[in-house]
Amino acid sequence: MAITFIIATKQGFSALELKRQMGFTRYQTILIFIIRSELLWAKGMMIISLKIW
Repeated sequence: MAITFIIATKQGFSALELKRQMGFTRYQTILIFIIRSELLWAKGMMIISLKIW
């Protein structure tokens, strides 16, 4: 559900907004999720760019 929300937003998203949407009580939980997701996305983009070259 969180990934769907992140993908569906046009102007980006905030951790606080995602926390409210998901019903979490701790901000840190969502922040860690976002950081890990961004790292995985960046790693995937690096692999894709290496395959192109």
